[in-house]
Amino acid sequence: MTAQSQGLQPGSPLYQVACPALLSDRIDAEILPPIEDAGCGTQSPYQLNAIEIDGRNIRLATPVTINCAMGTAFIGWVKRVDHLSRTIHGAGLKQLNTGTSYVCRRRNNADTGKISEHGFANAIDLTGFVLTNGATVKLPDAWTAEDEDQKLIRQSHKLGCDIFTTVLGPEANAAHKDHLHLDLGCHGARCRYKICD
Repeated sequence: MTAQSQGLQPGSPLYQVACPALLSDRIDAEILPPIEDAGCGTQSPYQLNAIEIDGRNIRLATPVTINCAMGTAFIGWVKRVDHLSRTIHGAGLKQLNTGTSYVCRRRNNADTGKISEHGFANAIDLTGFVLTNGATVKLPDAWTAEDEDQKLIRQSHKLGCDIFTTVLGPEANAAHKDHLHLDLGCHGARCRYKICD
């Protein structure tokens, strides 16, 4: 029996409950209505506000609108980055300085070409972190800092390459000089190719 035959239409609250990672009691997230916008959108979007790790509430400076797959991958990445931060800085994450998530536009804000993964709620931009000791790790400065900040941001970028299909940072191009772009876009005929710059 399919979800639709049971009355579980895409976009309905019951259909969206199928994303446990975004609706657990350790995640502050809200179900949003389906998005349909000039070729962009997603049937089951969520707004992610915060993630709880080891009893700490890690807030997102700007809540992000994402789909289930991206949300699940992002939460997993944040947990690994928090562990990395505690190892490198001796302090965990307090806040994620988030930028763009859902926005209907073409790649690199071009007038023509493919729609960006942001247009499918399948991407998040991140400008840095605030740590529990009050330190701020911010792009682009941290990328070339030659200290613990550089180690944290570059290893976070590298961790992203294990989880996401696209990770773009300051060395990718001028459009990404001040943030990390993370997405789960399909690359190659079988969607197995990854872009990590």
